[in-house]
Amino acid sequence: MPGSRLSQAEQSLIDRWGLTAPFPLPRLSSVSLSSAGNGLRGIKNLTVNLNHPITVLCGQHGSGKSTILALCRLAYAQSLQFDDLFIEINQPQPFNDFSAAWSYINHTPESIVFDSSHRTYSAERPNRPVYYIGLSRVVPAWEKEMLVSHYRQSQVLEKQPMDAKHINRLKDTLNKNYVEAGLGGSAGYEIRTCSTGQSYTSFNMCAGEEALVEIYRLLQTAGNESLVLIEDAEVGLNPVVIPKFAKNLIEICLDKRLQIVLTTHSLDMIASFPREFICLIKSDGAAHQSTDTPSMQDVFTSISSQVERDIIVFCEDDVAESLIKEAVPGDLRRRLKMVYGSKTKLLGYAEAHIRAGWPHIPIVIWDGDVTSTEIGKWLKSLDSDVREELSKKVSFLKLPGTEPPERWILSQLSTDEGCTEFARELNEQEMITRNFLSMLNTMSEFHSFQHELAQMTGNNEVAVLSSAVKVISRLSTHPLASIRQQLERAANNEIVSEIAFVEQP
Repeated sequence: MPGSRLSQAEQSLIDRWGLTAPFPLPRLSSVSLSSAGNGLRGIKNLTVNLNHPITVLCGQHGSGKSTILALCRLAYAQSLQFDDLFIEINQPQPFNDFSAAWSYINHTPESIVFDSSHRTYSAERPNRPVYYIGLSRVVPAWEKEMLVSHYRQSQVLEKQPMDAKHINRLKDTLNKNYVEAGLGGSAGYEIRTCSTGQSYTSFNMCAGEEALVEIYRLLQTAGNESLVLIEDAEVGLNPVVIPKFAKNLIEICLDKRLQIVLTTHSLDMIASFPREFICLIKSDGAAHQSTDTPSMQDVFTSISSQVERDIIVFCEDDVAESLIKEAVPGDLRRRLKMVYGSKTKLLGYAEAHIRAGWPHIPIVIWDGDVTSTEIGKWLKSLDSDVREELSKKVSFLKLPGTEPPERWILSQLSTDEGCTEFARELNEQEMITRNFLSMLNTMSEFHSFQHELAQMTGNNEVAVLSSAVKVISRLSTHPLASIRQQLERAANNEIVSEIAFVEQP
């Protein structure tokens, strides 16, 4: 997942990509568009870095992903030409005021430019096999009238089966016991075939199964070092199978030294690849830009109109929740699902979360007064394998300060700046506010400070807590900066821990 520890296959893939010897054929490094006019499909200036074994292009609809994928198809010498992919009606020569450039690794010249006004290239494009896996893979066979008509009359199929290795990948992805799968043909009409003890064809497959049979079949067909392009890789796939599909795609890419460029709108697909492989394309309708290795926060806010609550935070109570949510920006705050529990229970909640296999990013946040000795004792009560799994999958944080959060809030508000800002927030005189805070600081039981402050100010407890944490977030000392930075890292699937002993036996 982006920002998390790489699997052995992912690390090997990245390491090998940095070498020249395994790749004698030219590799595609980038695609660029520039125009002083209308550009190509509205794109006037954009450069996309493709210098990865796998590039996952993501972004909103209309951001330019399909355009970049189409240009990738034109990067190498083949019968396919520009006007085969970019078609305009009632315009004799459309898209003629831009230039496109491809840069390469292990090729001279290093860059080739396409002049749209003359439909010419600055040099001969290099040779390399290119495979495009389009959306036709998920069109149901029964919607294709010619297929239906032909196979109603002819039941004969000449099969082109997938090999055992790719059958096993299909089994692994869909968790079905396939005996065979592949392509069936008759008189030029092709359909996909499967057998799980009983044979069936595209006419009786679900969209996801048909898509995966076609993708794995084409990946088997692709020669070593081919460029493979996949449009909307998640189409037809249940989100549950996407991580396994991504894992198999990485292994195939490593095995055959492929270069793969895929587009997706799926957060599950994006989260299933290393962050190094992700490229986010943004557009405001006028300008376009691409970002390599974007944060998941940036991806979420760019491609999702309604951000999922994909992060689960285990904390002690509503005071902790208020500080946590005030510490982070709104786009991250909307991703948080909060679960309360006593300080002795939070590790148990995290363990249950991991064992259940839920997809949320888990974060445990203790109050500031919880000690290292306490946490160490709770950790030692767990089995060693559980401790190890938690240390690899859960971020462990603490709220600011070394005292109960209520007491810490009062200490921040009791400064000169804090008192002034709090009085303004409460619409009270500063002297009166200072008296309120002085009385609260004499209390021995700080957990009731919300109730007491609400009584003093005539507000309700929710309102006074909200006012207090808002003031703290605005202080010039930035007391919430540390927890914000840690949460942003954890939200990007990085395992963060300020508890240095989480892996102790």
